[in-house]
Amino acid sequence: MTTEQSNSELLREIIDSPEGELLSDADRIKLNYKIRCEKRLEELGQPEFRRFWFGKGKISSYYLRKFLEENGFGRYQSNESRLIETQLFKNERGVLQLHNPNSVKRWLREYFESLDDFDYELIFYYPDDTDIYREDLLSSLQDYTETMLKTKCLDDLSVWSEDSFSGTNPFNMFNDTKDKAYILFENGVVEITKDSIDLLPIASIEDKGQVWESSIRKHNISLTDKDEGMFCKFFNRTMYRERDDKTNVSDWMDEFELNDESNGELTALRTSYGYLIHSHNTPDVSKLVFYIDEHSELGRPEGGNGKSVVMESIEHYKKKALQDGKRFRQNMDGDRFQFSNVELDTKFVFIDDITPEFHFEKLFSMITGDMEVEGKGVNKFVIPKSRKPKMGLTTNYVLASNGTSFERRQHIVEFGNYWNRCLNEGESPSDDKHLGGTLFSWDKGDDEWNKFYNFGFKCVQEYLQSGLVSSTNKNYLTKSIKLLVEGKDGDGQGTEWLIDWVKTTRISDGYLKDGISEDELYSQFTKDNVTLVPSSKGIWDLKYFSQAIWTLVDLTDGWYYNKHLARNGNTKSQRRWLKGTRGNQVPYIRITTSFDDDWSK
Repeated sequence: MTTEQSNSELLREIIDSPEGELLSDADRIKLNYKIRCEKRLEELGQPEFRRFWFGKGKISSYYLRKFLEENGFGRYQSNESRLIETQLFKNERGVLQLHNPNSVKRWLREYFESLDDFDYELIFYYPDDTDIYREDLLSSLQDYTETMLKTKCLDDLSVWSEDSFSGTNPFNMFNDTKDKAYILFENGVVEITKDSIDLLPIASIEDKGQVWESSIRKHNISLTDKDEGMFCKFFNRTMYRERDDKTNVSDWMDEFELNDESNGELTALRTSYGYLIHSHNTPDVSKLVFYIDEHSELGRPEGGNGKSVVMESIEHYKKKALQDGKRFRQNMDGDRFQFSNVELDTKFVFIDDITPEFHFEKLFSMITGDMEVEGKGVNKFVIPKSRKPKMGLTTNYVLASNGTSFERRQHIVEFGNYWNRCLNEGESPSDDKHLGGTLFSWDKGDDEWNKFYNFGFKCVQEYLQSGLVSSTNKNYLTKSIKLLVEGKDGDGQGTEWLIDWVKTTRISDGYLKDGISEDELYSQFTKDNVTLVPSSKGIWDLKYFSQAIWTLVDLTDGWYYNKHLARNGNTKSQRRWLKGTRGNQVPYIRITTSFDDDWSK
């Protein structure tokens, strides 16, 4: 036999040789059948089929495991600990599909039901009574419970990892990089860099690693240089602000414009949108993208401005896990299953409509570190910080969040009230005068999908060019401080008075140098805020007022409370300043800011 000869050719030589004439008719029939099988295997490009069934009710768990491994099944390990829960998957020609025991059992049934008679014979080498044996095999699989399948077979499949952990097979995933984003479609791969956007053939990435099934968009794509389409229009108008001058305006739409302030917010929005689409996690840019309405105030939520529509549209680029913000517990430690719908291939976590009671700092470790996921009835697993999903949050409320630790972990974008006004006017965004259709209700081949995706490509490119561009967020930060000062039951009135006093009266009445006694300042406050003081059943007594001043100044960047006593420490008691003769001393406050020179002018 030459090296080029196949098994079927070798068997044919045996039959045709002089020795073959000595074969019995029964042996000759078996050899001819064997040749037929070998030819079929050669056509399929497989060396053999793994036989795991040996008669009615007789399944070899060991050979079933081998059969599944040869058909691409395995377990994915995301963490270096050998004790971590691994995830079941199937590698379908480089496309990874997540599975569970139920889906594997269905796959086995569908696999054997779909075989033609000869392929069925080929696997089990039963040349006669194929239908009988097929029925017996399917009955055996039906009786092989999911629990049996899991414990006897699936739990022992070969383990794979991207990081070549000890005891695992190496796995090469095709992922975004720091400088490149890849978005997969049915007809190609869009590669985005800061300098170019190109459509590459699928074949160009086939040798670069596996991809998750959920990462392939079920659309064909073509590239365009234009920023257009329904979504682009909707997106831009979420940033419109009301004009200062509304004279001679006949249509409410003309009361809005994209001014300098809203242009800054639009850039912050576009780069945040690109950041969420880009799947690479850069350690120094791990942030929660936070969309809120500009006109939300303490005790008065504002909605209907498009923030949820914009953020939820990320699901058309990557697999999303939606979390209902209203159901978030105030203390996330009380619900370890909060993110139980997050899977290994989840690339975006959307927390929609969070309430004021939520403690934002509970997300800190998840934003910057690994993501631990635990579902009910299943073991928890860990998604490393380098591959965890991006996170976005929307709210109609002002949240209490201030300070360096908050700013480092969040990217805030404030939405205008254009679309809210549209609804209040009794109109709909889908009206002809606005979008002329409903977002994302388009047929698969509709060009609006192409426009939508191309818009996203450009946002990704802006992010790669400029990073997350922050806006000033002055409105939101001020409202957040009000919430920290007054609590969720406050309305901001008292804090607004204090802010105005610092910016105006403090300067005009000469309190910059010598300060003012707490009693005198409180007296000024009570004259202007009669409804807030205890005599009117309010809560702003002198003690509450004194603490509110400290909290406001301490939380506001560039503001200082009795700075001349900073050497004593950074607490209110350490900065306590008493003036007056012995026995008649009273507490004084001297507030200074980094902006006093400008405000004085």
